[in-house]
Amino acid sequence: MMIGIIRWPVTIVLILFLSHSFGQIFKKEINRYNDDGKRDGKWICWWDVEKKIPMSEINFKDGYEKGVQKEYNQDGTLRLKFRFYKNRVRVKYYHANGTMDKKGWSVMDYKEMRYYWHGKWKFYSEEGKPVRSAIYQYGTDTSYTLNE
Repeated sequence: MMIGIIRWPVTIVLILFLSHSFGQIFKKEINRYNDDGKRDGKWICWWDVEKKIPMSEINFKDGYEKGVQKEYNQDGTLRLKFRFYKNRVRVKYYHANGTMDKKGWSVMDYKEMRYYWHGKWKFYSEEGKPVRSAIYQYGTDTSYTLNE
């Protein structure tokens, strides 16, 4: 019985120590550059640092965006989300109430440093109902249908 009583405090101390140690080991530094001077890892820009209201969260690999990027309104609500697939980007915009505003594909041209809507886009009302869809070719709306 005495051994069981001693084990609990030791187990709790061990868990607390390991969780703190692993947290420090796996905690990634934000807003850092790699050895070549390029952005690398998670970058966060803030609307308000003290209130922890982010402006954007971006993941970089060798200076290029990768994975998911999020941008926020000044009140901290999600404004848009990008998911990078090489030079193609899946984009979702949100209304102020949090419902989907529009979503579609775009292209990031790193040679010209230009961003284009390219592919099918869907547009939604603030109630979340589909309003229309359109096909874009390098930023130009080439066709659309209502109430799809």
